[in-house]
Amino acid sequence: DLSTAQQNHQLIFCLGGSSTAGTESRHDRHYPAVIDSMIKKDGYRCINAGVGGYRSIHELLLFKNRILKFKPAAVTIFSGYNDWEDYTSGIYGKNDPFTHWLSHVLPTNHMERVLDYSALAHTAKKAVYKFRDKNKLVSEEAMGDIKGWTEQWKNNIGEIIELCNENGIQCFVIGQLAPVYDNASTKAKSMAIMDLDFQDNFDEYLKFVKLMNRTCKELCEEKRAVFVDVARDFEDYFPVYLMDKNSKERYSLFADCIHFTEQGNLIMGLLIYNTLSRHL
Repeated sequence: DLSTAQQNHQLIFCLGGSSTAGTESRHDRHYPAVIDSMIKKDGYRCINAGVGGYRSIHELLLFKNRILKFKPAAVTIFSGYNDWEDYTSGIYGKNDPFTHWLSHVLPTNHMERVLDYSALAHTAKKAVYKFRDKNKLVSEEAMGDIKGWTEQWKNNIGEIIELCNENGIQCFVIGQLAPVYDNASTKAKSMAIMDLDFQDNFDEYLKFVKLMNRTCKELCEEKRAVFVDVARDFEDYFPVYLMDKNSKERYSLFADCIHFTEQGNLIMGLLIYNTLSRHL
């Protein structure tokens, strides 16, 4: 109950996609819950505002229309993967920025809401979307991006930061914490295929992680927000996970390339809390 929490505590909202929402974890084991358990004693409550599949445009609208009215003390933003994935999948269009990756199952108009009661119509819609997406070609440039999705991401998240600055809300932008790492051996990459269903995109995903962390840091410096460098802090606090021989232990913190296990959520929450506690 937000109204009850607000009576005795200042609120912190955690924006993001399914990794923030807590996919692959129990309802009280995602990283916002970890932060909440530690920061409550300091007079704050942490609210999980993550929604699976949300890109930066959806996070901006959620913040403007649903969160800002609560006048939170702070917001955290863990964002970027869904923008990148949708862009490389051909879903993220400049002319239709609101298209969702679940468009094949979500009704988009009244007629589709009616047709969704039909299993046959639902199956046919999924088949059409699957055929369409399968035949979309994405260039290698889009995989790393130059000025495709990152410019849109920076505009959307930048607007959230500006709104925070205007309303006296502290804004924390969280970098990427991922199972991929530099100088991984061929054996370690093969283990990622088995343990995390990475297929053959270990190195491509590492490029995304580095690009996202660099973009987050630059945006925070430009817009006066706090960059939560979880990748750097992870290396400082948990050096054991950096060694190639411990790659399996590192992978155990992740359910796949982006979602955390409960142990991973615990570490993510601790790293974010350390930064929050220094600034709040």
